[in-house]
Amino acid sequence: MKRSTIGALVGMGLLASATAIGNADGRLRGVGERLATLEGLARADADRLTVLELAARTETPQQRPAMPAPVSESRLQDLQAEMIGLLEERLTALEARLDATSQGVQEASFLREELELARQDAAALRDQVSRDVGRTQKLVDLYRDDLHRHGVRVRRATENTQAELARLTGRVRPDAAELTRDLLSPTVQLNGQETVGSGTLVRSDRDPRTGAARNYVLTAYHVVRNILNDTPNARAEGIPVTVYTPEGRVEVRAELVSSERALDVALLELDTDRTFDQVAKVLPREASDAVRVWDDVYAIGCPLGNDPIPTQGTVSSTENLIQGTNYWMISAPTYYGNSGGGIFLADGRRLLGVFSKIYTHGRGNPVVVPHMGLCTPMSAIYAWLDAEGYGDVIPQVPLAADAADLSSPGR
Repeated sequence: MKRSTIGALVGMGLLASATAIGNADGRLRGVGERLATLEGLARADADRLTVLELAARTETPQQRPAMPAPVSESRLQDLQAEMIGLLEERLTALEARLDATSQGVQEASFLREELELARQDAAALRDQVSRDVGRTQKLVDLYRDDLHRHGVRVRRATENTQAELARLTGRVRPDAAELTRDLLSPTVQLNGQETVGSGTLVRSDRDPRTGAARNYVLTAYHVVRNILNDTPNARAEGIPVTVYTPEGRVEVRAELVSSERALDVALLELDTDRTFDQVAKVLPREASDAVRVWDDVYAIGCPLGNDPIPTQGTVSSTENLIQGTNYWMISAPTYYGNSGGGIFLADGRRLLGVFSKIYTHGRGNPVVVPHMGLCTPMSAIYAWLDAEGYGDVIPQVPLAADAADLSSPGR
């Protein structure tokens, strides 16, 4: 019950009590006035009785005082009855007044109790509302915090997904500029009067002790052999080599450092004081035996004397024994001039071998089978370099660097 309603009820109850008491007071005043009249008559009767007593004591009528007019007995009885009635009426009025007062007090007491209960209910309601508001605020805070945490998780998941997508996109559809940098740019061309071949720049830096440039190229032994045989000044002046840089071609000479006919592989050092940025990433030793059939590969070379071009295929076989040497077969199309060029894994763009020879069909005019090329694997090349004392020529870059490179921003 609202405080305004309770206050109105209390006022109405008190007004009713006051009205009843006022009515009773009016009746009591009327009774009082009539009682005063009867008391006056009673005093007159008393005066008459006093006169009668005095008259009885006197001897002569002349000595008796004059007596007031007598009041009849019936009149006296009527006055007594009226007095009794007035007294009863006064008692009734008093009882009514008492009842009205009592009812007003009870009503007021009841209303006061109701008012107190209403106040208690209002206080309890305020407390409940306050608690509800507090709980609601806590729920809102928890929900907001949960949304914030969820948003952080979503952002992190999105970033991870984007990084993984970038990594997969780099594998599935690599950027052309990156492919050129990692595959075409490290490729060099070897030129003779009647021979053309390819090679791969595997190191370019300076000796920390002397400061001299160190530039090493892996190629095929038979390419070097043929150039030295068909180009008379190659032995004295060096093998002509074309290096492809972002600024253009650079013509240099190269000296034969070491070779192995059985593996059809050779190591050249460029005769120049400059270094080059475009160096091939070579498959590290611990991963050189992990290549499997169906692995995607790129064959990079200079067929028929062209600038380096790429072709794509897979590792077709890792067991091809020819004259005591095991070669890997690839399905990437190759041709004359690819010899000595690099074979790269598509995943990570690591040099996995040096292209050696190509299958032909027929005797008189043999037909080249472009998708059946053979390369010398890096596992055999590492063993040969170790045996020749050049095991440290090729820098060892762990495969973990490829994952970091692929997942880095902007890749």
